[in-house]
Amino acid sequence: MSSTVETEAVRKWHFVLHTQDPLTREQEDVLSGLDAFANGDVGLEQRPGVYSLFTCYVDAPSLTEAIEGVRG
Repeated sequence: MSSTVETEAVRKWHFVLHTQDPLTREQEDVLSGLDAFANGDVGLEQRPGVYSLFTCYVDAPSLTEAIEGVRG
């Protein structure tokens, strides 16, 4: 018996997530504990009280999976 395993090609994704509102202190604390920040896949740029911007570099088969990977 033989089986066929179908695999999706993994792509390198680079995208920016821009929040509508600045992050709260609690949100910053939660984010700082995510693996994506620890391993360098996500960087946070912010101007307190004005904006928060995430730059993301993720390897995944699809953009949806890349975003899910960032969320942890």
